[in-house]
Amino acid sequence: DHLEVSPSSLNIKKGISISFTDKNKNYYSIPVDNDYQMILSWPGSWEKTFRHLSCLDIIQITAAKKLEGIKSAIDPDSYKDSFILIGDTTTASVDIRPTPFDKRCPLVNVHAVIINQILNHYFIHELPPLFSFSITFLIGILVIYFTLNLSPLRALISSSLIFMLVLSASLILLVYFNIWMEPIKPLLIILITLVFITTYSHIRFKDHVDLKLSFEQKLAMADARFPQLKKKK
Repeated sequence: DHLEVSPSSLNIKKGISISFTDKNKNYYSIPVDNDYQMILSWPGSWEKTFRHLSCLDIIQITAAKKLEGIKSAIDPDSYKDSFILIGDTTTASVDIRPTPFDKRCPLVNVHAVIINQILNHYFIHELPPLFSFSITFLIGILVIYFTLNLSPLRALISSSLIFMLVLSASLILLVYFNIWMEPIKPLLIILITLVFITTYSHIRFKDHVDLKLSFEQKLAMADARFPQLKKKK
């Protein structure tokens, strides 16, 4: 193949990376998860990112080489030393899925994206599970503290600021450091903690009010039964 890497030379570490050295002694380390899947970095819409050739263009190029009087609209030399991927891009194809940039994207584009990432050494690394768990746990503790010590409105504002901070940190890590930090789990922790603590506090407050009313009612009944116990002015 292009990099001249044999399958036996691959160093595969489950949940960590697939690493190898190419013919020019360039080292590659592809981060993967436990299912040996990598995070794709979509460069843009498939129609605008990579050049495309239709089957008609290929036939025209071939005919121009063998038949006189036929000119090709495409210069085949412009594709010299390029990777050519063949795939079905028709509208009726089942080999189509949505991407961040396209509602309907031929999956042959996935192979192009993977090749582009490998050749450019552009990989997205995921935060270690222990680190992600620590962040989520810390967020849960902060939300519990705010909910128990602040008014409901202030607790909601503080929790929203925490989530915005996590979302901003996730975006900065992805854009500038190629590190993916999942923001969904912290959001779920914030929502669940807010709902649970607020409901628990409301129930406790209601029980406290009911107990206070019950005590006052019993005290009023005692005053009604024993009016002689009241002090005279």
